[in-house]
Amino acid sequence: MTDHDDFPAPQQGLVVTHFLTVRDVSVSREFYVDIFGGQ
Repeated sequence: MTDHDDFPAPQQGLVVTHFLTVRDVSVSREFYVDIFGGQ
């Protein structure tokens, strides 16, 4: 569990997190690298 006192919250706005569940990790990884420039 995350300690909320240590969480780097922004001064304005909000933080959004998401968890992706995929069947084929290598295909998903290639998608994010190609489309979004992920590493």
